[in-house]
Amino acid sequence: MKKIIGLILLVFFIAFPLACPDCVDRMNRACWADGLVIGSGVVASEPSGCTSATEDMHNDYSESDTEGRFSTSSGDTSKITITALDSNEGPYVYKTGGHASNDTFKHCIEFSLSKIENWCKINIGVVAGAVGSRGDNDTGNVEQLGVSIYFDGQHWVFKLEEIDDSTVYQTSAITFPTGDTKTGYCEIARINTSSGASNAGQATLSVYTDSGKETQIGSTQTLDLHTDVNYTQYMPVQGYDTGNDGDDLNGYVDNVDLCVD
Repeated sequence: MKKIIGLILLVFFIAFPLACPDCVDRMNRACWADGLVIGSGVVASEPSGCTSATEDMHNDYSESDTEGRFSTSSGDTSKITITALDSNEGPYVYKTGGHASNDTFKHCIEFSLSKIENWCKINIGVVAGAVGSRGDNDTGNVEQLGVSIYFDGQHWVFKLEEIDDSTVYQTSAITFPTGDTKTGYCEIARINTSSGASNAGQATLSVYTDSGKETQIGSTQTLDLHTDVNYTQYMPVQGYDTGNDGDDLNGYVDNVDLCVD
């Protein structure tokens, strides 16, 4: 009888493999996939055609970067290296594809930034209606959502920022307490689509020091969105042209996952 039961179980697992065999591994990453609901054991379906994975920056993304501030490598395709980015430059890396105005989504991105003394600014994890650089007087790219980062002389400052027809909306700041080189993980999510200002939904920003998301910096910030727009472009890194010649910024962005939902 025991042999028969064992044989039945073996046939069952061969015929009906686990739906998510790598979920445990995913949960140990910066962002766990498929919207796992731990209490019920339910695995929510991902967007159509979307599989949680690290983005290939070397082969799937394009650059607008005449200064040569961003670079990728065939040996490490997930990373974009940032070299001597100045505060009066606006290069960016991008690809076409995104989210409809009624989509919820969660994106994750690893970052490492070097200490600078002046107000050099950079955006990461940007979804937008059109690609482009961003600056204090730039109204060409009028619909976007992303993480704005700068060093204020004492802290690294992170804000979730929405640009709606040249008007900028921001959350309160999440700050790292020192100006040394900082490595961490940003998680950007659109959590609903019918609340907040203009019924455009809300978005959140969380920042962590570790890939397992065990140590959070500050608290999760929530932003009421004003833009009911189709996000058709993704820019993992975008220079912010402030018009000022400041200190150079070095570092990288890495391990971008666009299919966490």
